Amino acid sequence: MPAAALNYHARLLDTVQRSVALILAGGQGKRLRPLTERRAKPALFFGGSYRVVDFALSNCANSGLSRVGVLTQYLPHELHEHLGGGTPWGFHAPGAALMVLQPYMGDDASRWYEGSADAVHRNLDRLVLPSTAAVVILASDQIYAMDYREMIATHVEADADITVSVADVPLHDASRYGLVTMDATGRVRRFEEKPARPRSTLASMGIYVFNPDYLARTLAADAADETSTHDFGGDVLPRAIAGGARVYAHRFRGYWRDIGTVEAYWKTHMELLDEPSRVPLRAPGREIMTRMDPRPPAAIASSASVQQALVSAGATIRGTVRSSVVSPGVVVEPGAVVHDSVLLPGVRVGAGAIVHRAVIDQDAVIGSAARIGADWYDASEHTEHELGVTVVGEGSWIPAGGIVEPSDVVAPFSGRGAAPPRISASGAEAAGASAWRGLSRGPLTALRP
Repeated sequence: MPAAALNYHARLLDTVQRSVALILAGGQGKRLRPLTERRAKPALFFGGSYRVVDFALSNCANSGLSRVGVLTQYLPHELHEHLGGGTPWGFHAPGAALMVLQPYMGDDASRWYEGSADAVHRNLDRLVLPSTAAVVILASDQIYAMDYREMIATHVEADADITVSVADVPLHDASRYGLVTMDATGRVRRFEEKPARPRSTLASMGIYVFNPDYLARTLAADAADETSTHDFGGDVLPRAIAGGARVYAHRFRGYWRDIGTVEAYWKTHMELLDEPSRVPLRAPGREIMTRMDPRPPAAIASSASVQQALVSAGATIRGTVRSSVVSPGVVVEPGAVVHDSVLLPGVRVGAGAIVHRAVIDQDAVIGSAARIGADWYDASEHTEHELGVTVVGEGSWIPAGGIVEPSDVVAPFSGRGAAPPRISASGAEAAGASAWRGLSRGPLTALRP
């Protein structure tokens, strides 16, 4: 190998080893409610055994980034428990570190984070050392597998102040994203945040590599600006481009999904079931790692029928499961039919119940012969939007024979001991989603035929 190439690879390896990654994990995930009513969005279950934050953490581990900070804020307890000391991702090894950071009392830090840039600014002195060569800023609500070393290489080669990862999106969907326009050298010349009439289909993924000195100066200036919302995509990146900073794009061509809505969360699970699956869980060298509690193998009864499904350890299937993701500890009773759905841990589906095009949150109970979602509708007479995705909140109880219609949302059980409303077995007294909100959980005996 030529000396110049050896020097370049040595420089790149040194840069990676002296880089720090910061995962922004403090958002409320309002568009994902009720799934985020009691947990931070990064702690949301995905693909049966994983959590959403596992993708960013695994990408860091697989990319050789050994110093990682996770910035938390909203309902952090479940997320903190999952992170632990970082052992599943190798952050317990000598020289590695997983730092979990949240707002704390004392001077300027006694208030909540006011945006993604504010969160990083207020933790810079705890994360960035004089020897730090690059700072990688990551979102925590995306499903993808990326080698960040490739992005850092783009950053080093361009001698950039900021490198932003971009991905192609369909034109009809482009207005949902911050869009960049770059020149032939890869330098970003324009950034538009969610434009009504997109002029580009290159979407910012919310993944950045910063020169540490430039990051410190920029965040200090942003903190002093009373008009700023202190957001990387909304403030820092557009102003950097307008101010002439060396901002370059790194084009990512792999699978990438932002699961910021219930519809996107459900759809990404359905893509996980494609044959072959497009969702990267087991790519060699890019495996997604997670913390897993020990459970027995899944049990599939002789009465069961399972097709194109992902069934996790600890699940028991006695009914029919088609095109669905079944998480640990789920029970599907005889005669029940679950299809095009996502069942989170501990869900119980009673005998003869139908669950279609739905997300059923943790520990919810679906009574015998209940009907959840779009199954009894003639799909040919309804658009996909009309059918929607039905959501049953954590710990909720749907009575035997009850009906939850397409796109309805059942709120999580409040745990305050409220009695469920009186709803007939046919569901005739239910007037739609509002009639189901706040259903409290009933005894498991209610599921018996």
